[in-house]
Amino acid sequence: GNNQTVGGNEVYSSLASLFGRLNYNFDDRYLITATVRRDGSSRFAPTNKYGTFPSLALGWRVSNEDFFDRAKDVVSNFKLRASYGQLGNQNIGDYLYQPTINRNIPYNFGGNKVTGGLQTSIVSEDIKWETTTSLNIGADLSFFKGALDFTAEYYNKETTDVLVGVPIPASVGSINTAPVVNAGSLRNSGFDFEVT
Repeated sequence: GNNQTVGGNEVYSSLASLFGRLNYNFDDRYLITATVRRDGSSRFAPTNKYGTFPSLALGWRVSNEDFFDRAKDVVSNFKLRASYGQLGNQNIGDYLYQPTINRNIPYNFGGNKVTGGLQTSIVSEDIKWETTTSLNIGADLSFFKGALDFTAEYYNKETTDVLVGVPIPASVGSINTAPVVNAGSLRNSGFDFEVT
């Protein structure tokens, strides 16, 4: 686990992960990779501590099929591929789902200085894993025994439940002016082409 110092006390955070992968290759023509990852982080409340993130990658080496033999003099390698997968993000501070109270706040009561308590941070107990989902579809071709290579790929990457600090008014009285919440989403998509 990681550790940091808060208010003179050492605070520990931990990450526990399980990971499983299956690879399958049939005759160097059909390729499959399947993965499942399960992560647990102390940075989230017990109800949202765990996240499961699967992925699957498929490949078809068309150039290794019998029907492709006649084209081998021109196209020496032709592969189609696709992948889909998810990853989680827990890169926030430790224990941000727990409110903190400072018990040593001085204030005026009836003209006298007294000590009281104040909640010094506003938090969301519902924060959970930020998830990035990626889809890629592509083709790889080699011409004239590798003299010319061409790659084309479509990608779509979407992040949901983005972990961000959301500003709150100072009148709330919190020292932490931006509690972390799952807010918004982000998407990147497009095409990549490469010729070598």
